[in-house]
Amino acid sequence: NSKSDWNKNAELTVDAPFTKNDLKVSSLPEYFTSVKDLLDNPKIDNVSISADGEVAAIEISKRNKAKDADEKWTEFYLTESGKLLQSLRGEAKKLTPDWGPEGKKYGFRTSGTSGSTLWITDLDKGTSEPVMEDIENLGGFVWSPDGQSIIYSVYETEKPTDTDITIFDKPQDRVPGSTSKSYIHKLNLFDRSRSRLTAGELSTGFQSITSDAKKLVFTMGKTSFDERPFEETEYYVLNLENMNADSLFSIKFGGSCQFSPDSKKLLVMAGPSSFGSIGMSIPEDQIPNDYDTQAYLYDIASGKVEAITKDFNPKIESAFWDKNSSKIYFVTTDRSYRQLYSFDLKSKNFAKVDLKVEYVHNIKFSNNSSYAVFSGSSSNTHEKVYTYNMKTNDVELLKDVDPNYKNIKMGDVKDFSFATVDGTNILGRVYYPPDFDKAKMYPAIVYYYAGTSPVTREFEGRYPKNIWAANGYIVYVLQPRGATGFGQRFSAFHVNDWGEETAKDIIKGTEEFLKAHPFVDSKRLGCIGASYGGFMTMNLITKTDIFAAAVSHAGISALTSYWGAGYWGMVYSTVATADSYPWNRKDIYVDKSPIYNADKITTPLLLLHGASDTNVPTGESYQMFAALKILNKDVTLITIPELDHHIMEYTKRKKWTKTIISYFDKYLKDQPQWWNDVYGEK
Repeated sequence: NSKSDWNKNAELTVDAPFTKNDLKVSSLPEYFTSVKDLLDNPKIDNVSISADGEVAAIEISKRNKAKDADEKWTEFYLTESGKLLQSLRGEAKKLTPDWGPEGKKYGFRTSGTSGSTLWITDLDKGTSEPVMEDIENLGGFVWSPDGQSIIYSVYETEKPTDTDITIFDKPQDRVPGSTSKSYIHKLNLFDRSRSRLTAGELSTGFQSITSDAKKLVFTMGKTSFDERPFEETEYYVLNLENMNADSLFSIKFGGSCQFSPDSKKLLVMAGPSSFGSIGMSIPEDQIPNDYDTQAYLYDIASGKVEAITKDFNPKIESAFWDKNSSKIYFVTTDRSYRQLYSFDLKSKNFAKVDLKVEYVHNIKFSNNSSYAVFSGSSSNTHEKVYTYNMKTNDVELLKDVDPNYKNIKMGDVKDFSFATVDGTNILGRVYYPPDFDKAKMYPAIVYYYAGTSPVTREFEGRYPKNIWAANGYIVYVLQPRGATGFGQRFSAFHVNDWGEETAKDIIKGTEEFLKAHPFVDSKRLGCIGASYGGFMTMNLITKTDIFAAAVSHAGISALTSYWGAGYWGMVYSTVATADSYPWNRKDIYVDKSPIYNADKITTPLLLLHGASDTNVPTGESYQMFAALKILNKDVTLITIPELDHHIMEYTKRKKWTKTIISYFDKYLKDQPQWWNDVYGEK
């Protein structure tokens, strides 16, 4: 309460080898982003909206240091005013609202020692009651369109007859839970009676239900080793009045489907080759990338199939068929963006919906209104929640769950593209430090995935380009050929390539990047990738010495051992290495494996791997580490105990993220102090 002037003094002592020029002192609250912001700030887990469009739910999580765990809760808002209605915590942390087809009813479930309980809450009446209790192995559930019943799935697990040994019927059986079978059930909400809808030797998956709630579509997957992908998805329609099931079609690379509002057609999302050549748009000498999901209209009466996205470049991620208009809304991977498009069923035209963000994380549409709610972010703008009005195309901010970002200064993100030798345009972007000065020289990090997906423009992520830039690096991200979202011809380059054309794109792109950015020191250039990108790191440094340091997380060093040992190697390779196997394509499995070219590596390499990785087995890094040690190369191997392909456990993720930055500091800034402080000088 003193009215006297306040005086505050501080003294800063800086020891060698740093100077006072390395540090900035300010009384302003503005600062650069860090790993702490990435891990400790609130995160949006999901969004949803009531059937009448009047209430939106936001599921949020935040790190609780005292509990050493994430705290989760759900907040409900009025969509038009943004007014907070209620916040549910405690036991409600398990709440994931699944809104009913009318009004403001939603279902959610809680779990206990005896199984799961399904609840229904009515916000208008202020009631919440259990409708189904103690269900073991309860899976997902959906409301019927008439609101009279709920369709749900239950998993049944086969118990082994002998726990001392395990016998496998097919390679996929190695995956834990793969022998569990899912069956569809129905809950009548009027009298709480329950009935089982599917049974048999094969697992069944619910897909969609007609608007009159009289029929549903379900799928079954059949394994066959006659031809890739060694599995077919069979689609059936089940009449809920007489329980007759009729076969619709069977396709490879099948995905999901939903009924049209009039129940006469199915919107099917599947690979380009799922219905033969009807969905393919590539030259005859290419094999389609069947991860490049397309959309089809299937006429139930005639069996006729229409490929509606064949000449539409973005990849289809999900869809909403608006019963109140002649439009289907598609969430797409559009180059490095995650965007919303509308498809007019009358004109057959696509139109991009401007949601004012570069990346749509989650979007949900109301059943009986023009409102949708979504969360989105951009390259240097954190994720927030918005509402979208389909009639007016208005986008309004509903909630910023992390206002702390208002004090964080972000650097610019600018597009950068170049043309390959054959004239293909390769897109990319460049992240700048927040205090960028073009008169200075900067170290740079080149990041890529180079697999079947682009490096999208969402904020932060597991490989946080914003944080690398905040640590004084120019970061160049590029999208070499093979990624989805650029059209089928572009994505088809992924098939059977395994680092041939993609490596050329990355090397050429890096050379063009250096020419166009004279403030980047070509002697202080690093590269990093993960999974397929980790393979690309190893592959790149067998072909070029342009990089001064390289990081491979969960990378593949030998294509044969990855193909056979990982849970997903053989399955993924049915697309990435289509019709190519170790016995018929040694030019791929041997010649394109980095381990067989290890003697060509001169770049210091950091190998990172989850010690329990079931996707890319840890042996892929072990064998490259052994090879480079024998060759007397500069190589470091770090494993993260008990973690799988993704390093998500809080404490270990924190150390892993800082390990990457400190490694680059050591080699690209000549600042080994941080690295040495953690790992020592040897």
